[in-house]
Amino acid sequence: MDRAEAIRRVVATTSLPEAGEEFVVERFREEDAGGVARLFVEVYGDTYPFDLYYRPGAIAEANARGDLSSVVARTPSGGIVAHGAFYRSAAPNPGLLEVGQLIVPTSYRETFAAFRVMQTLFEKVAPALGIEGVFGEAVCHILASQKVAHVSGMSAVGIEVDQMPAGSYEREGASGRVSCLLLSRTYRDAPGPLSVPAACVDETELVLADLGLSREVTISTGPLPENHPSNVRVEAIPSAGVLRAWVSSAGFDLEERAREIDARADSDGLDVRQLYLSLHGPGTGAAVDILRSEGWFFGGFLPLWFGSDALFLQKVARPRFDGLKLFTPKARRLLELVRASWERTQT
Repeated sequence: MDRAEAIRRVVATTSLPEAGEEFVVERFREEDAGGVARLFVEVYGDTYPFDLYYRPGAIAEANARGDLSSVVARTPSGGIVAHGAFYRSAAPNPGLLEVGQLIVPTSYRETFAAFRVMQTLFEKVAPALGIEGVFGEAVCHILASQKVAHVSGMSAVGIEVDQMPAGSYEREGASGRVSCLLLSRTYRDAPGPLSVPAACVDETELVLADLGLSREVTISTGPLPENHPSNVRVEAIPSAGVLRAWVSSAGFDLEERAREIDARADSDGLDVRQLYLSLHGPGTGAAVDILRSEGWFFGGFLPLWFGSDALFLQKVARPRFDGLKLFTPKARRLLELVRASWERTQT
């Protein structure tokens, strides 16, 4: 069954509740799956980049496996008017989950549905899962999801420039690709030393300032190891127009591997490239110098990403920095540093 048929079935079998109905906020039940899929159709049409959320059976199965831990706002008739979830995504650390898929139809955006869904996730679901922390992405063409994340105790840690594909948010007035604010909240920290590349000291200090983490920060000055190759994993996400690379350790061949990443992205026609660099081990400063010379610029600092912390770097063909809406002074300062980092790659 293709996406168009999945959407047709969801629309034929499930409807949205009328505006103004009462609702309760609870953990997902199997019978909620159709209503969750209907929300995605209502808000995104057929443009959301991941098929799973158009398929009620897949939504229910992901929750049953624990890959998705959903919370919904449910009306007495069983209709769904809000959804949010924890789920496994880009972080290699199994104790670090993404929070997102927060979706509310226009008719319920003036209620507390979104806030109560997020509150339930952070205050009830997260402790029950025993996770180390959560991260999330809040779109930057509107402020609603950033506000909810802020009152939920999340703090800005980076900006993904042009993260989401054009079309996904056209119904909300966005034109072109949409940037996202990276956010983080830690439940169980792993204190210890942190060796930071000199090129990213200001950015890292800004991110760490309000996270409540215990780090002994030093500057990385050593070379890359001469006897160890880089450990790199690459994944293309054609539906989002993104290529991602995870560098769990940087070795003597990093420059060559970085050019392979670009060649793969060029071959697949992916203009947005994202790279996660572990800050555990020697030579991270040298690694960042190499990547900057290849056009990569700072995107964020990610606590506990590999178990150890990581830097998020990015490479975007025609980055758009103007017009981003950012809720906190910290987020606005982060944008200034991200833009300055990109400008340095241009010279």
